[in-house]
Amino acid sequence: MHLKDSLLKLIKDHKTTLIVLVAAFFAYRLGANGGWMQKPYYTSHMRGVGDINYVGNTRDFAADYNKGVTFETGVDEAQISPASSSMMYKVESMLSMVVLDVNKAVLDIQEIAQNKAKGYLVTKDISNGEENSYGSITVRIPGENKDLFVKEVKSLGLRVVTETINVGDITDSYTNYEKQLEPLQKANEIFYGLLTTTTDVNEVLKVQQAITNTQKQIDRIEGQMRMLEKQSQTNLITIYVATNENTLPYIPNNGWSFKTVVKEAIRSLVISLQSITELAVKIAIFSVIWVPALGVFLFIRKLAENKKTVVKDSKNLKQQA
Repeated sequence: MHLKDSLLKLIKDHKTTLIVLVAAFFAYRLGANGGWMQKPYYTSHMRGVGDINYVGNTRDFAADYNKGVTFETGVDEAQISPASSSMMYKVESMLSMVVLDVNKAVLDIQEIAQNKAKGYLVTKDISNGEENSYGSITVRIPGENKDLFVKEVKSLGLRVVTETINVGDITDSYTNYEKQLEPLQKANEIFYGLLTTTTDVNEVLKVQQAITNTQKQIDRIEGQMRMLEKQSQTNLITIYVATNENTLPYIPNNGWSFKTVVKEAIRSLVISLQSITELAVKIAIFSVIWVPALGVFLFIRKLAENKKTVVKDSKNLKQQA
């Protein structure tokens, strides 16, 4: 009976603390069930205006094609917009093309993204060589303006070399965050309710600490959810431009065709010839160092051979004498 009375007294004296601990444990257990789960991408590759190679198992290609998904300019925004469906997708595209002036092309792309497509710049990089210039620019564009942006960008180039579209299903990730958020919000409601009924200073401090910890988790999850919402509403597009096609990123075609094999062989030959030419030029430039060094080496070697010949002839004369 003494032990029972002690336990009851302990529970009565620390009632608020126990409620906080139970609520925190409840929130943690329910929130821990979530996780980051992202379905695989499906990817469409286009070389110029050639074939489309469908990769991945997120959705069936034939079903998408029959639904009217546009693969040349990207996935139809009506199919992936959160406003028209409970599904959420993030779209990442890559475009590479040959241009006359890399600097002007990058600046024009940035202007189109910011002024016409209402997007914004993420990163850009330009490298100007003596014989070849290349650059890249990455922007985020609202989904409804993607087709307009891509059309405007393509008009800046001499020829589109490669275009890729990656579509990722982020619905499960967003749903999991929602499941994690709900128990944390309920726990915070309990904690705020305790503040109105608790008068002990120590207990109030404990409740406030619990509220702070829970709010940090809520803020983190809400931040991740906002990021996913942003990804589903905008497209991340990277454009590579160069004056020489061989400088652009190369994405091989999965399907076999004689034309593709010939193009790849010519590309490899050109790259090999460029490497050999660069090596020959470097050897010629550094000849101001290695030619004199080689001459000195050969001269010293000749002197050493002449000295050996003189010594050998002297020995032969002595032996004959």
